[in-house]
Amino acid sequence: MAVLTGGKGSKPVAILFPKNIQSLIDIMLSVRSECVPESNEYLFANPKTENRWLSGYHVLKKLAQESGVSNKDLFTSTRLRKQIATVLQVMNIGETEMEQFANFMGHTRKTHEEYYRQVSN
Repeated sequence: MAVLTGGKGSKPVAILFPKNIQSLIDIMLSVRSECVPESNEYLFANPKTENRWLSGYHVLKKLAQESGVSNKDLFTSTRLRKQIATVLQVMNIGETEMEQFANFMGHTRKTHEEYYRQVSN
């Protein structure tokens, strides 16, 4: 399952959900009407609102707080993107795949290389 969302600069960014997450989304959608107005079109809607969505930033912060980790500031979407980029770099994927990943993340190749990739020594 893929959902398109607005990224930086109004570029569409796809969110891919594995099959096991799709079944959880189906459950969420089956009870959605109990807390989200029908007029709210967002998948991750802010309950009781007509046109608002949940903030990923705030959700990550809340989960970090509830988990009891010692350094909650390490849990950010930027750090998650850097972690994914580092794993892909360690996997030694090709330049074409790396460029596709950068596009998928809504970045230019230059942005990806300057901010998300680890420098090789």
